[in-house]
Amino acid sequence: MSIDDALSSLMLSIGKELDFEYYKSRRCLKKTIKDLTFVLDFYTCKWNKIGDKIETNVGFHIYNKDYGKLPVESVIASKMYKPKDKEWYDITSEEKLDEVIDELSNVLKQEIGNLYLRFENNYIDAIEYLFNEKFNEFNVYLDFIADNLGKDRTLNKAKEIYFNLSDDMIAQINEYKKGVRNKTWMLNRNNIKYIVDNNLIN
Repeated sequence: MSIDDALSSLMLSIGKELDFEYYKSRRCLKKTIKDLTFVLDFYTCKWNKIGDKIETNVGFHIYNKDYGKLPVESVIASKMYKPKDKEWYDITSEEKLDEVIDELSNVLKQEIGNLYLRFENNYIDAIEYLFNEKFNEFNVYLDFIADNLGKDRTLNKAKEIYFNLSDDMIAQINEYKKGVRNKTWMLNRNNIKYIVDNNLIN
């Protein structure tokens, strides 16, 4: 198999299981519900070589364009999927590809398929689920939680995040409050910036 053929087979199979639309040119699967877009991006290892090794992993993102046009601005939750104790899924041969299809289909159907159904059935309950049970696992954004459940709901989580920061990050925050903007987190939307900008920690 070529790299593209192996990846296409993987994506088509998973897309069928999840009922997600397949976008070959973007190497992703996508499905939209209300103002949210669920996306599974398939990444390939730069060392991939036909006849030698073909490896991939999967990034899951939920986007809401209300927060910005670019993906980095509009993401409200994300998670990377990799095999246990490895960096990449091996889809070099048809046998290995079938194994990865089975493994990923089961995992993604249980987690992403289930999450999508929650949003389809009850939008606010699904946000509660993300916040209460999957916040760290899915790297959920606090501003999205605040906008839907209320800013007060984010206070305890903000304290938890803040008090687990390193001394170096606390020093960066103090510099940020003085007007310094020389770190990536200071410029892009993220939970630490949200906490500081909204004075959630006194």
